[in-house]
Amino acid sequence: IPFIAGLLLSISILIGGQYLLQGVSEEKESRILESMLCSVTPAELLAGKLLGLGSAGLTLVGVWIVAGAFSSASVLSLINVSVPASLLVLGLVYFLFGYLFYASIMVTVGALTSNLREATQISGYLTLLNVCPFWAMIVFINTPNSGFAVGMSLFPPTVATSMMLRM
Repeated sequence: IPFIAGLLLSISILIGGQYLLQGVSEEKESRILESMLCSVTPAELLAGKLLGLGSAGLTLVGVWIVAGAFSSASVLSLINVSVPASLLVLGLVYFLFGYLFYASIMVTVGALTSNLREATQISGYLTLLNVCPFWAMIVFINTPNSGFAVGMSLFPPTVATSMMLRM
């Protein structure tokens, strides 16, 4: 279950973050952003992008979760999987904050770069940090309280995925 939660987080960050990156970069390239800045401040515009496109990405993830729950309900009932409510709440909190962290990074990269190609290259390096905990998954599974696992849980780009795997 932690692996699935971490994988879902990573996939949603990759897909939702790319929506944000593409939206900001395309508007910047086509000069639509300059017209919108006549009406709102840059902070309001980026916050609106983050909330609007970020919510669209989270809605997509919500649909995946509901579809997955309905399609796998019979299998999960057969193998008697029970997840404590506190674990679900913590997982949701880490998921939302991790998604918000990477979404804000993607909006920032989209706003700072001059074109979509450059933004995609930079965001590729940043999203690698999101999947680093999967490379060391054996450490997280065998010794979730080891120094390495705790260290990865304290490094901001890897917090959400690391904590999902440690739970």
